[in-house]
Amino acid sequence: MNNLETSTSLSVHFNKLDAALTQYQAYWNFVPFQCSDFPWDNPELTEYLQTLAEQTELEHDEVCQQIAQRFFPELADALNQVDFAHNQLVDDWQKPVPFWLLNGIHGRKITQVQQLSEQIKPKYPLLEWCAGKGHLGRLLSFQHDVAVTSVEWQQSLCEQGTNLANTYDIKQDFIHADVLKQRAVWLKPQQHVVALHACGDLHVTLLKQAVEAKVEYMHVAPCCYHLIGDHVYPALSLQGQMSSLYIAKSILKLAVQAQVTAGQRVANLRQTEVLWRLAYQLIRADITGDASYQSLPSVKKSWFTGEFVDFVTWGGEHQGFTLPADLNFADYLQRAAVKQKFTQQLEYVRHAFQRALELWLVLDKALFLEQSGYQVEVNYFCPYQTTPRNMMIVAQL
Repeated sequence: MNNLETSTSLSVHFNKLDAALTQYQAYWNFVPFQCSDFPWDNPELTEYLQTLAEQTELEHDEVCQQIAQRFFPELADALNQVDFAHNQLVDDWQKPVPFWLLNGIHGRKITQVQQLSEQIKPKYPLLEWCAGKGHLGRLLSFQHDVAVTSVEWQQSLCEQGTNLANTYDIKQDFIHADVLKQRAVWLKPQQHVVALHACGDLHVTLLKQAVEAKVEYMHVAPCCYHLIGDHVYPALSLQGQMSSLYIAKSILKLAVQAQVTAGQRVANLRQTEVLWRLAYQLIRADITGDASYQSLPSVKKSWFTGEFVDFVTWGGEHQGFTLPADLNFADYLQRAAVKQKFTQQLEYVRHAFQRALELWLVLDKALFLEQSGYQVEVNYFCPYQTTPRNMMIVAQL
């Protein structure tokens, strides 16, 4: 195992990121929808944000990078120090992938599965965690002629994955299980565990139980850090537990808000969603007399191709109030548009910290494994433009 990121460098990277995130947490550790004023005392930054409307040629990420470099030098330095490798295997072990093996894998998922598989040369039978239809496990089994056990909680995906494995004569078995409720008795010492974008508590549960089972080898690409049962992020590593950062579940969403894969249509729907949610909050506050922010659940983006009144009606039913018949929806949308511009200014600043927070979360998990006796690396398994969730933890006992 190449020590691309040794124990010392992992700790150093984490400590620098922790220091910057702690020093500047007034600029990112808040929910923009709850703010009626800038949550910091920084006239120069506030003035800069108010001039952004004139710089229409700048992309969102360019603005965030400018803000980091100009106003938060310790943050920029911490990010620049992180230099994980894209560690593609160079020996000629891979078989050409036949087109039929990729049937049923759509869009960028094909690239993600292929590029992650290029990093993995199994030494033991594979266990694929939160496998879906088992695309990654199926490809690895074909490439290496190795047995794969794929664990998935949706019965229908297990059945589809089993059918694909049987069709292509792949040595792949499926286990239908809810890993958050069932003990993972399938984890064994001489085993190689792989997980592509297991969300929140799913990848945390894997890491904890794999350590207990003394699984020898792991390749884990985390995702959706906010999908946890706790209201506050429970750090795994000693360094994380010693940090003074208090990261609420709602704040963890910041770590996954980079969406380079989204097209213009998705971006437009996101802007509509923000506008509608802001307008809804104004309506709810006027009707109930409660101005505190009360979030609505996530919904499909197709909602925001419909009518605003339907969204508000649904929100009212969900939160227990009835809409009066004489609401001026256009007025609320106009007021929300003003609020949206202000919220966008806050988001520019928060998003300057997005990658730092995600790195902090990944390194916390990597250090936990290191403190549990593993040799650990953190690599990029694919370019950022393929998926922003491109970090992979590699651990070996």
